[in-house]
Amino acid sequence: MKLGFLMILAFLVSTQSFGQIKDYVLNTFYTKYSPDKSHYLISRPYASQLFDTLGRTTIYGPDNKVVAEFQRYFPETNTFINNSGNILVLVKQYATYPEDEAIVIFNKGIKVKAYKIKELLNSLRELPNWIYNSYDEVFYNNWEKINDFVPDSIQVIMDENCLFTTGDSLNIITSDNEILLLDLDKGQILKRKGDAYNQIKNEKVRIDTLKSKVREVDFKQYGIPELADNRDFENALAEHLGYDTIPSHLLGSKKVKISFEIQLLIDTGGKAEILMLNTKKRKTAKRIQEFVKNATFTTKYLDPEIEKMWFSEILFFSKRNK
Repeated sequence: MKLGFLMILAFLVSTQSFGQIKDYVLNTFYTKYSPDKSHYLISRPYASQLFDTLGRTTIYGPDNKVVAEFQRYFPETNTFINNSGNILVLVKQYATYPEDEAIVIFNKGIKVKAYKIKELLNSLRELPNWIYNSYDEVFYNNWEKINDFVPDSIQVIMDENCLFTTGDSLNIITSDNEILLLDLDKGQILKRKGDAYNQIKNEKVRIDTLKSKVREVDFKQYGIPELADNRDFENALAEHLGYDTIPSHLLGSKKVKISFEIQLLIDTGGKAEILMLNTKKRKTAKRIQEFVKNATFTTKYLDPEIEKMWFSEILFFSKRNK
């Protein structure tokens, strides 16, 4: 069985049992605190894309002073900070291959260490979840019976708490049925505890609850928003380039003269930055860049607490009718 198929199937299966999946399907705006609640981070997503890092994250200390800032988004359930606010730990649950980075440590906004899957697991199997998931064993051994599997009460606890804190330590339950103990202050894995199932069953592990405030971001607009003067972006750009827009029922016809995808990051002032423009026509690309630079877009689709948001559209233009 090919790994690619396994990865896709396992991802779909994981949505049944893995509580963290919701944070990847729709990025969330959140505040999350250190274990002693003295520091906190706020992460703002600029886009709703799966696994997207587009956004900004800030760590604050007492009196709301900035300790560190990252020009990226971190998923809420997989990100932790220590009690001093200088260390941030990101756990990449869907790292797949032995050389993939599975845990990344940052100190004051700078990446200082990473643990690869081959350093964390004793057995390397063709599964995308290196973190514990009760469905994995069934999936690996007899995936045809996956729909009949029902986890027991201990497995449910392990599914819902595969990443948890105890004091200033982060505990990670792995697919090897071990618990990795990571010191958040040192940013280092201190030890491994075997037989996670029975440790949870016999209540030998304390599971703390971190304080956090989470809300979904409503990414309302699909396509590029209209301009501030209410002109349609597609029509205005076509006119600027000397083309006509094409009705949807003619998109597969020979009338299409040019097509391209454009991705914009629009700020609260209505100004846009081009993130991606995939046309090979240099003169056309230059004129599009010129148009976007001078344009002002409506900001009614932006979240009031997020300074920038991502928009994308594929455009099709035809020769202008004389």
